[in-house]
Amino acid sequence: MENKKKIKFNGMDLFIVLVIVAIVIVAIYFFVGKSGGSGSAETSNVVVRTTVELKAKDESYAEAIKVGDKVMIGEKEKITTTVEKVEVNPAKTLGYDIIDGRALNSEVQNEYDVLVTVAANGTETDKSIEIDGIPIRVGYNAVMFGKGWSSSGYIIGVDTDAKQ
Repeated sequence: MENKKKIKFNGMDLFIVLVIVAIVIVAIYFFVGKSGGSGSAETSNVVVRTTVELKAKDESYAEAIKVGDKVMIGEKEKITTTVEKVEVNPAKTLGYDIIDGRALNSEVQNEYDVLVTVAANGTETDKSIEIDGIPIRVGYNAVMFGKGWSSSGYIIGVDTDAKQ
């Protein structure tokens, strides 16, 4: 008498197989699809200049940022950059004149808006500008820290120059 074992295949087994197939497809997409692809994106090495606006800082803070200082940008991934330009302007806020019914910019006493331009070597493609593989875009919140200071501001400008 032969003892034949039946292979049982139920819905749970099918679900597990589908999950494994989905994981393999996603892994292939992330590891091969993003780096491989059509190859039409041309990468060029450039110097990336980024301008970050730090709002409503006091005078001593504005004086702490010096041209030539090394500045780290980022919370998790750290990008090393060099300060090229520091511009200090009186801080302004939007106010409302209730007598005339107008909205106007008013200066804030003893506070300054600091525009910090930093530069680093990076790459530029048709789709992005990156420093150390991290995309840099206008509107991103940039957490910055240098020697004796740290702050957070928004990127208001990104410019590239060809490396020489």
